[in-house]
Amino acid sequence: QRASPRLHGKPAAVYESCAMKNFFHGRTETIRSCTTDMAAMMKTFLNDGTDDAKRAALQAAAKTHVEVAKGAKAAVAGPYQGVDRHLHAMKCLAAERGVKVPFYEDPMYAASATWRLSTSNVTAPFIRLFGFGPVTGNGYGLGYMTQPESVPVNVSSFKSGQTDATRSEKMGEA
Repeated sequence: QRASPRLHGKPAAVYESCAMKNFFHGRTETIRSCTTDMAAMMKTFLNDGTDDAKRAALQAAAKTHVEVAKGAKAAVAGPYQGVDRHLHAMKCLAAERGVKVPFYEDPMYAASATWRLSTSNVTAPFIRLFGFGPVTGNGYGLGYMTQPESVPVNVSSFKSGQTDATRSEKMGEA
């Protein structure tokens, strides 16, 4: 998320997969990790804040991220309830039945449902490499693992005029 403003001048809509295996035929829900706390953290880091300010911003963003992830997984009422799969299903049903729904034509909905940054985490001692692909032509895929001493990240993209994972110098700076 920190690299997006450096590469594209603004934060990206972010998809982070949330396994829903506790539910019958459960697949995934979306953890919407581009929160106001995340945006504040990016601003602190990008504006060369003090180490204490960066630490506080990171801790606030991480705390909110945990709450967002819990909300997406729980599928219960709350401020961070996962809704993306329901919205997508309703959009598909409306299209199938020829029903025009203004909400789905709103530019804000389109922007928030175009995942410029698609991420997933798999952490297991027997997995050495992990990748996750982009879900849109102008986006990036990040597969990462949280290890005791490191966080290996694999960045991928379609090579286009808008995205190119080989421009890693900007991502590495982030």
